[in-house]
Amino acid sequence: MGMMTERNLISQLKKSAAQAHQPAILWTGNDGWILSDGSLVLATDLDFYLSLRVSPAPVTLAELGPALDLLLITHEHDDHFSAATVSELIRTSDCCFMLPYSCREKADQIGIPASRRLMIRPGQKQTYAGIEFSAVRALHGHLYQSVYKGASLDDCGYTFTLGGCSMYQPGDTVLLQEHLEMPSADVLFVSPTEHNTHIKPSCQMISAIRPKWVVAQHFGTYQSNADNTFWTQGYPDELRAQLDDQYQRHFIIPKPGEIYQLSAR
Repeated sequence: MGMMTERNLISQLKKSAAQAHQPAILWTGNDGWILSDGSLVLATDLDFYLSLRVSPAPVTLAELGPALDLLLITHEHDDHFSAATVSELIRTSDCCFMLPYSCREKADQIGIPASRRLMIRPGQKQTYAGIEFSAVRALHGHLYQSVYKGASLDDCGYTFTLGGCSMYQPGDTVLLQEHLEMPSADVLFVSPTEHNTHIKPSCQMISAIRPKWVVAQHFGTYQSNADNTFWTQGYPDELRAQLDDQYQRHFIIPKPGEIYQLSAR
């Protein structure tokens, strides 16, 4: 893994995955990821335009749009379901959008065509390009790891297998019974923020899911202030320090614009 110098990072991402016969991932900030198996290009929770961003995303939508096949959305908040980002993708891409029913009203407002929507609820499955996506309930947190008063039971994360690697993107959620009962996954994206699984609950999730790779997210993307630290400030270094050697060796604290090569067990 390492910083790629080629200007078009999307082409480099696909090339890297194809040559290694293993999936490759690229972080755009927060829970925003671009993933490829060398053929398909998927993404999760992209936000390129929120004014709180510390720095621009490492790729442009002009680069991503023509290559993107599917965008997975976990819930309606703008740092995960960006109206401006999705509106541009509607115009510049032929991609489809997988989203929970909690996002249906926002999807209507933005104008996502019905033909490009794959709607899903926790416990349900959807198939795209031969890949089965399972929706896992997500329950949004707030201050002190409390449950957010506006949390929707229809919000979700996703499990899927790409390039032979099973992956779980939980979205924004506190630790749930579902996490403790999930099957193992090769790749776990984890959000060690106060309003998600913070440090101890993240350790418990990792222990339950037993991933080969732990990939930190939801940190260092937005400007922090007294009112938003509970969701903008992440603790990936503190989480890593709590894990045993096995997980520390396979713990990724990503940098925007860097491509990471993953492998199954």
